[in-house]
Amino acid sequence: MKKSVWIICSLIALQACRTPWTEEEKGYVLQRCILVNAPLYTESKADSICQCYLEKLMERFPENDQKPADILPIINECAAEFPL
Repeated sequence: MKKSVWIICSLIALQACRTPWTEEEKGYVLQRCILVNAPLYTESKADSICQCYLEKLMERFPENDQKPADILPIINECAAEFPL
């Protein structure tokens, strides 16, 4: 019984620590991504790549806890989905 209470309390504590993506953060990531990719692609292609990137980033890191090393593989996946 004590173990199940501890597990429930731990899950509640983890839920309370989550920081989901805000609209401001989503907008910032999208804006920065487009700024970096605009010189490399057409405007519509950069937008598509960055929309893909943001979606995958939020899917894989719903608590917005990604590290810089997590970014490049995701952006490369999206760039491969929308080749030149």
